Amino acid sequence: MSHQENITRIRAVNYALGNLKEAVVFVGGATVSLYAERRTEDVRPTDDIDVIIELWAYKDYSVIDERLRNLGFVNDQESGVICRYTINGIIVDVMPTSKETLGFSNRWYPAGFANSIVHDIGEDKIR
Repeated sequence: MSHQENITRIRAVNYALGNLKEAVVFVGGATVSLYAERRTEDVRPTDDIDVIIELWAYKDYSVIDERLRNLGFVNDQESGVICRYTINGIIVDVMPTSKETLGFSNRWYPAGFANSIVHDIGEDKIR
């Protein structure tokens, strides 16, 4: 997967998120080249776009789930990944910062969310 392919998919997801894009931070393999000191076209392949969102309880995730579905995101129940959606053929994992929300988290999510950096992706900006 090249830097440009990842940016194209990030842009598509960012656009699809509508006004919800202000509430998420893009993380994971697709964002690696945004943080690399020297850009390279060859980055670690990744099949999905990962975002984190600051949520504290399951009821909060239920609200986000409904908003995502209203925006055209489809919950990928067949994958067995509770936070996985698809939009326009792109796999998107929407992960909460708090373990209490869905029963899992990553210890780096809260700090990553709090210390997110704005990146210009051409047509828009993301965190």
